[in-house]
Amino acid sequence: MNHLRNISLLTIMCTVALGCGGGSDLPELGQVSGVVTVDGQPTEGLTVSFEPTGAGPATGTTDKEGKYTLFYNPNAKGGVVGQHKVRISQANLAELEGDPIAIPAKFDSATTLTADVKAGENSFDFNVETK
Repeated sequence: MNHLRNISLLTIMCTVALGCGGGSDLPELGQVSGVVTVDGQPTEGLTVSFEPTGAGPATGTTDKEGKYTLFYNPNAKGGVVGQHKVRISQANLAELEGDPIAIPAKFDSATTLTADVKAGENSFDFNVETK
């Protein structure tokens, strides 16, 4: 009987420790969204990556209106508070309808784009110029 009671108490203690916020490994996040256009036109299927120093990147994908929202991971919306390099690239080429967009290196592999994410709501719009 004591053995059963000890197991029950241990189960309750573990549940409380896991469920009551024993801390989070997430860095401080700011909510980030915006619009990406290519040569002034909203463009679907682009990946927007915010890459901070010392933490994982946050990414989002543009919809038909060019809108994106960043996710730090599948369960956490936002980007790490602080300075970021921003990369814009073609999303999943296998699912692409039509021709791929030639994203110039200054927006992707050799990006010159930056953003300073603050706590709270952030909006960053980008226009990719291909011409």
